[in-house]
Amino acid sequence: MLTGGAAHTIAFNITPAGLGDSYSLVPAGFRTGTPPPAGRDEFLISVDSPATGGVTLTQVHGWKFHVDFGTPANSTLGLGVNHTPNANVTVAGFIDAFTSTGTLLVPQNGTAQKLDTLGDKIMTPLVYQNRSGTESLWASQTVILNYPNGPTAIRWYQMNVTGGNFPGTPAQQQSWTNGNDGLWRWMPSIAVDQNGNMAIAYSTSSATQEPSVRYAGRLASDPLNDLGQGEAVMTAGAGHQTHSSGRWGDYSMLTIDPADNLSFWHTNEYYPVTASASWFTRIGKFQFPTASPTPTPTTTPTPGQIRLNARGYKVHGQQAVDLSWTGATSSNVDVYRDGVVVATTPNDGFYTDSPGGRGHASYTYKVCNAGTQTCSNQVTVTF
Repeated sequence: MLTGGAAHTIAFNITPAGLGDSYSLVPAGFRTGTPPPAGRDEFLISVDSPATGGVTLTQVHGWKFHVDFGTPANSTLGLGVNHTPNANVTVAGFIDAFTSTGTLLVPQNGTAQKLDTLGDKIMTPLVYQNRSGTESLWASQTVILNYPNGPTAIRWYQMNVTGGNFPGTPAQQQSWTNGNDGLWRWMPSIAVDQNGNMAIAYSTSSATQEPSVRYAGRLASDPLNDLGQGEAVMTAGAGHQTHSSGRWGDYSMLTIDPADNLSFWHTNEYYPVTASASWFTRIGKFQFPTASPTPTPTTTPTPGQIRLNARGYKVHGQQAVDLSWTGATSSNVDVYRDGVVVATTPNDGFYTDSPGGRGHASYTYKVCNAGTQTCSNQVTVTF
């Protein structure tokens, strides 16, 4: 298509037997980092939408879509003639955000009219990222807590799909409530910057607060299973929706700016005054304070079977260094800083070192197969 040639489409119809209780499959998209390996199949995921509300679900369904334009007959989606999922990822139990009366559940201040949760599907986008050879899918959805009373919460996942296969369980996951403050959070959109920092933007509302736009996030170095950078308000609403459809923000989107691969852009709905189907739109931009790639590390390559990269940054003024490597063969690796072992860590290709200083400094790193002198190149990080 980019060259003006003929456009071709390869499509499949998933049978009811293959689809089960799922619908609205979401395909993965690539924005930042290393592109997928050549020939990597597309990933799609979905969750079930049971016939009745209140059902505890424990799976995210995953399909692989193999497209062969040269020989279309070689193309595949899922497994078998019914195109069933290639895998079912086991996740922490959740309940879709709908009840026997429907999906109009989210309360608003000053009105009995409630808003639609769209709470029976994975939300767009599904983000693919490849960092130092580790391939991940990042996904989000709306779930309901304390069924059927609520509130709704933001459920997010990171799934390791290195090698092109779905995992048995997510690498990390959380139902985000910001400390159970009573706000209804719903309709999330997720994005990841070039450094692996993740953000989610979404709508919030309650019986005492107008619908508003908020976002939360985590650094790649934050503890797992938590949005460690907390929550911020992008737009505080000053009115509510009176239209009986209850539609709110269902075209919202969060994405990364391709100009710097660090800035997050979000578009969502808000009301400056109470109205009926007026569809005011707010566009906002934010960035993690520690997301800047400066100071730039200076790499000194030396021969070795292990290849090391490093990135220095500061968290609340204190130095931190993200290390990533490939080629190690032992179950653990020794991390050296200035010639001294500072950690022995699992060989998962990533480690964050915290020297703890605040001023100007330089540190030289290498990683080795644990207990051996089979080591990487040395990398010097300067602050």
